[in-house]
Amino acid sequence: MNDSHMEAKRLQEAAFNTLHAILDTTGSSETINASMEQYNHFFCVVENILGHGMKHDKKSFWASKPEPRDFFDLLECLPKVWSQGKKVMDVVNNFPTAKTSKGKGRLWLRIALKEKNLKTLLTKLTQDQSLLRKFYEDDALLRNNDQLEMFLGILSPLEVLNVPVTFRCGLGL
Repeated sequence: MNDSHMEAKRLQEAAFNTLHAILDTTGSSETINASMEQYNHFFCVVENILGHGMKHDKKSFWASKPEPRDFFDLLECLPKVWSQGKKVMDVVNNFPTAKTSKGKGRLWLRIALKEKNLKTLLTKLTQDQSLLRKFYEDDALLRNNDQLEMFLGILSPLEVLNVPVTFRCGLGL
């Protein structure tokens, strides 16, 4: 088992454990408190999963060497893959304080979760294998069907929770 595969397993376990901590904390209320530590930690784990195995060959007109990619670069492709993904992207692109790629990616994740379609949006996005090949190395978590299915399965329980979005909480804006 190579290092990348072990890292992917650790990320999945972290997502699973964090999700269970969220579910244990919410109890029967079905509402997540946006300031809870587990909620913010869950998003950090999801960011790491989306960044796992990402290629670092984004070309910049201004820079002499390639810039590292960010998972938001992938998320920006969603409206091209699935027209219904445009709604979340429009909110993110028109949000005045989301200026960096990282901030926009964090906002996108929270809005998608609030609208109870994070799993659906990521499923649609990851169905485009040519897009995944463009952005990710061969051993990336999102390029491994078994690991991808497990990750998307972890997201399923979140679709029934009510998630208030506080736009300052954990966004790094």
